[in-house]
Amino acid sequence: MVKYSVLQESQQIFASKYKTVLPTEEELADMIQKENTLLLASEE
Repeated sequence: MVKYSVLQESQQIFASKYKTVLPTEEELADMIQKENTLLLASEE
């Protein structure tokens, strides 16, 4: 799993965070739920 960003017209990709082992579906769902919870809490 790689998190990356691309600058406007640049052809280069800059990796900011990566993992060599992918999470299971359940672990990924948990991570998404936690992130959603944090986002919703910060909006209040």
